Amino acid sequence: MAKKKGKGNNKLAVASLVLAIVAALVMILWPNETVNTGCLLMVIFGIAAVVCAIVSYSQIKKSKEEGKGMATAGLIIGIIMAILGLMIVFMFEAIKDISFNDQVYCKQVTNCVDNGNGTSTCLFMDELEMPCTTEYLTETQFKK
Repeated sequence: MAKKKGKGNNKLAVASLVLAIVAALVMILWPNETVNTGCLLMVIFGIAAVVCAIVSYSQIKKSKEEGKGMATAGLIIGIIMAILGLMIVFMFEAIKDISFNDQVYCKQVTNCVDNGNGTSTCLFMDELEMPCTTEYLTETQFKK
């Protein structure tokens, strides 16, 4: 039997699937030290895959080309990668805010002198990067 000669696969459908696969590979292969960059690339490639898939659907409908399955796969994988990339970026930003920005820097009181009017004047050492205890005063109490 002779093969039926068709118009071939739509190029944007192929591009959509390739971009979606690249987004998935970025998620798997990107180094952990720069996770935000990798996730943003996932989002960019995922969105590009979605756009290519949507445009290819209309081209396939008009030109009767093949590739609707590739466009569908690119669309689904692209959406998943874009959403997953955004979720990871927001999750890491939230963790960074919780673990680093809530660290309290304290100043150690070294010498306090009673002023005689109910107030004291205190000398401070340099800031210490350690949790505050009762012997330290937080920087919210004493501005730099």
